[in-house]
Amino acid sequence: MNNPQLPLGLALRDSARFDSFFPGQNREAVASLQAAARGAGESLIYIAAPAGLGKTHLLQAACHAAGECRRTAGYLPLAATLATERIHEGFLGAPGEYRTFFHGHTYTGNPLACAAALASHDAFEQERTLERLQPKIALMHERLTKIEAMPEVTEVRACGFMTGIDLGEHDPALRIGHQVTLEARKRGAIIRPLVDVIVLMPPLSISETDLRRLLDITAESIQAACANAIAAPLAQAA
Repeated sequence: MNNPQLPLGLALRDSARFDSFFPGQNREAVASLQAAARGAGESLIYIAAPAGLGKTHLLQAACHAAGECRRTAGYLPLAATLATERIHEGFLGAPGEYRTFFHGHTYTGNPLACAAALASHDAFEQERTLERLQPKIALMHERLTKIEAMPEVTEVRACGFMTGIDLGEHDPALRIGHQVTLEARKRGAIIRPLVDVIVLMPPLSISETDLRRLLDITAESIQAACANAIAAPLAQAA
């Protein structure tokens, strides 16, 4: 290539270090990453989690740690698009119809990342992960029924281990969802909001004891955050 290229300002965040990551129930996973960064332990570690839970932080922390040991480091993302058969069929047709979805993720089909994903899928089948998860799903949904009955909660939407607890419409300035997460941290749990919907996606390996504790903390945090939101204007008026 002879044409000059525009350099991208890509760099590791200096703040993304292992010592600045709060591991919570993921201490074993973080320890495995630290060992791998030093050149010990597992040679392949697969991390799956929803957005906002620190995957990029850990990847950059591993790169920092490897660099400090004079080792080269990098990370490999994988993108995929999932759709129902009905939506997929909407893009099928003769070439002249131009119904093709002319788009692809940059990281679609990465061979190494796909190999790791397939190995994880095999582990799910061999260890009967989804089958063994059913009692914990039942426990979670039982506890969520009680949370949905709380006056502070408008609706609970759940599918398997994925849950959204809708707190209804509030003044955006109150940031009720954010306040719930702050209350949860005081009680020992890290959860996240999507505006005023509290998202719960616990690790599949969570114990029933920790699952009960997570749901209890979530309920207590919702009650505390909503009570504080009501009390603050009253205190100002007084």
